[in-house]
Amino acid sequence: MYYTDPVVRRLSEKHTVDFLHFGSSVLRYLPSRKSESALETYKSRKQNDCYYNDIIDYGRYGRSLVHAISDIKPDVAVFISIHGLPSRWGNIVCNHLDVPTLHYMHGVKVKTEGKKTLERYLNTIYKIPRFIYYTKMYTRYVADIMHVSSDFQYKTLIEDYLELIFKHEKYDFDPTNKESINYDTLCLISDQDLEYFNENYGLNDAKKKVVGHIDIDKIIRTAQSKSNRAREGAVTFISQPLTEDRVDMSTYVKVIEALGNAVSEVGKKYIVRPHPRDDDEVISELRNRGLFVSDDNLSTDVLRSDLIIGVNSTVLMLARNLDIPIVSIDYPKTHSASFLEDYDKHKSIRYKKAVERDYIVGEVKRLLSKQRRVNVNELGSPVSAIVNEINTLC
Repeated sequence: MYYTDPVVRRLSEKHTVDFLHFGSSVLRYLPSRKSESALETYKSRKQNDCYYNDIIDYGRYGRSLVHAISDIKPDVAVFISIHGLPSRWGNIVCNHLDVPTLHYMHGVKVKTEGKKTLERYLNTIYKIPRFIYYTKMYTRYVADIMHVSSDFQYKTLIEDYLELIFKHEKYDFDPTNKESINYDTLCLISDQDLEYFNENYGLNDAKKKVVGHIDIDKIIRTAQSKSNRAREGAVTFISQPLTEDRVDMSTYVKVIEALGNAVSEVGKKYIVRPHPRDDDEVISELRNRGLFVSDDNLSTDVLRSDLIIGVNSTVLMLARNLDIPIVSIDYPKTHSASFLEDYDKHKSIRYKKAVERDYIVGEVKRLLSKQRRVNVNELGSPVSAIVNEINTLC
């Protein structure tokens, strides 16, 4: 919801905006996911300041997107995810019902080739609740496809299902079947994303517009604020909820602490910015080790940083938009930040190397010597660009 608020706020000035979600299915089959409580949190937080006309669980329509879209009758359907079954499902239903579609980027896009991900595919299968979740959702997806199209192929549906279950990351980032990815307009964060979408999703007919990271609007407002603490010269670590299933917690905390020790030796303030879905135990452990865990807003933390460290967070894309030097930490079970490969102010470091103080001190000093060339106040507004594209489709 955090990512949609800026656009929805602007759209609600002239349009009625509804939010359609799959919360009932996720809560039923993946009850351990902290993020799924976000919807209820949003509802209570926004009681007097909600930009949505209605927040709709697809369960209201018998878990059928055909029934939901047919009843809501949107002028435009906006997506912030292009991968995953719910987005594919919504996209193909909208196409068959002649509803214009627009996607603006939320998460990063990664290269899946060459990664040893078989272990993760097998682990997905043995997580029975997750397996049930995708299987039940896929049967409803197939029912909807059969409802709107007489030209479906059983072979393709079976192949899609097997890829979804056994090769989930390929299904997300480089799908074999691209028929369920057909948007009218794509709003992307960078030129690198434009190249990626053309190569992996086959969206040759879609209008593609590079608008920048959506948080740039907040960055501009913060930079212009009298209370802004920009350019404190800090080094900020952008945390991610990797301890859920990818990185051992002790290893993750050890790396963050080691990076902080190296940054302190350089004479810079070290900030750890937690992710909303970070494990509470991880945050507590970081604080117990004397690390400064920020509770400021993202734009404040980014603006006061001369260097950003992370794994493959979307915030690293924001840092690139702002021409901030970046260090990405590469763990065995996570994807490297491939979207930064051609960025001359970026260094990818293996997690084992990240605990070597002398090496990190040298890299931090080298990257800090690279000066920014971007004037924040001269950046365009991604929110305005996205809203203009949506209005064009209406």
